[in-house]
Amino acid sequence: MNWSSPPDRDTANRRACGRARYNARRAFAAEARRAVLARQLLLADGPLKRGSFASAARELGVSRATICKDWARLKREREVKDRCHHCGSLVEGRP
Repeated sequence: MNWSSPPDRDTANRRACGRARYNARRAFAAEARRAVLARQLLLADGPLKRGSFASAARELGVSRATICKDWARLKREREVKDRCHHCGSLVEGRP
């Protein structure tokens, strides 16, 4: 293999399809993980307790940092849903 020459079209297409398939699997796994996290944390009784993220990370087999990023994304998505689509103000009384 010569790294200085560009790959032929077939090789480039196979690599691109492989990357797309890999990224789609990761995105699907992340969405599934966020759904489980939302069920665990958002529907929990009362406020979050100390160690909630660490225990969720252990259960899901990822790092605590991943759980923190997922939690931030869930909060951001919820904030977007809780805003009026006309004026952008926060909407009260949503479940």
